[in-house]
Amino acid sequence: MRRPNCNALQVAIIGCAGIPARYGGFETLAEQLTLGDHLDVHYVVYCSAVDDTSDIYEGNAHRIHINLRANGLSSILYDVISLVISAYRRYDVVLVLGVSGAFFFPIFKLLSKGKLLVNLDGNESKRGKWGRFAKAFLRLNEYLAIKFADQIIIDNVALQRDFQFGKKKPAVIAYGGDQSITIRKDRPSVGDFRYIQVQYGLSISRIEPENNVELILSAAKSLIGKKFIYIGNWSRSDYGITLKKQYSDSDSLILLEAQYDQNFIYDLRSHASFYVHGHSVGGTNPTLVEQMFFDCPIFIFDCAYNIVSTNGICPTFKCYDELIKLMDGCAEFHDRIPFVKKYAEINYKWEAISLKYLDLFRNSVR
Repeated sequence: MRRPNCNALQVAIIGCAGIPARYGGFETLAEQLTLGDHLDVHYVVYCSAVDDTSDIYEGNAHRIHINLRANGLSSILYDVISLVISAYRRYDVVLVLGVSGAFFFPIFKLLSKGKLLVNLDGNESKRGKWGRFAKAFLRLNEYLAIKFADQIIIDNVALQRDFQFGKKKPAVIAYGGDQSITIRKDRPSVGDFRYIQVQYGLSISRIEPENNVELILSAAKSLIGKKFIYIGNWSRSDYGITLKKQYSDSDSLILLEAQYDQNFIYDLRSHASFYVHGHSVGGTNPTLVEQMFFDCPIFIFDCAYNIVSTNGICPTFKCYDELIKLMDGCAEFHDRIPFVKKYAEINYKWEAISLKYLDLFRNSVR
């Protein structure tokens, strides 16, 4: 880690599991922000205590570990403790990823003079995994985040219809998606890798109902002469365990647990015959924009967030019959690949995304 400039802008990042990224989009965002060599900004990233508890990180960041999980119910306390420490340490800017601890924002604003920036993480209260009480709590937190944050960040313009921002204008900054390409290491070809002996389709997501996992599996199960690889956190919920048990006996399906080796993910993405994105809730999804840098057709669930993310280029589906038709005729959509890649290269490179966040941090303290 580079020794921080004593006059550098001190930016705390709260709400993700930590860095290096081993979980999801927020972790990748935090990691990518800290990799830049910007002398006027230094990062402190709050991390869930894991096997690696060192406070030293190779990027431009210092890590502070909280001995709690960063997701599920414990994420509420995890975020609040991080906010309390941040208020005490008086950072110039505090970037909060998600709204789990937003009910504490009014108190944080009394305790801290630092600027509070909040990434809403899509419309979390619409996710099917939450019960009625949890959804009400999240809606309240979304309201408090918008009310008390100095700046709200959303990752997709379609989210503007989902929230009442009032006079506050949200900053729209998407996720990047070129990390597996830019850090690609030299290694032998995986042409003899057992998963890619035949043509295959690919999906990568958390195993949740709003990601249309069962719809994708039921369609992929019917494939003839092709395999379908689905990577997700199958063992983390009853929903995932049930689906894996139900579909694991299919000859067409290969169900893999979540993977964080970027080389492995690169190999699977680069050899896929087609990619299916089933997310129906949220904004710009990291797994989708990452696939947009690769040479294969992408089929997206028909919703505003996905259409905006792909600039309306990718074919859409809403039901089993539509998805089967796309899978069977995937070769017909190769002419769209250059347009998808060009859009990704213009809009979803991490270098450009990081600079947008940097501008936001610098402008917030002026």
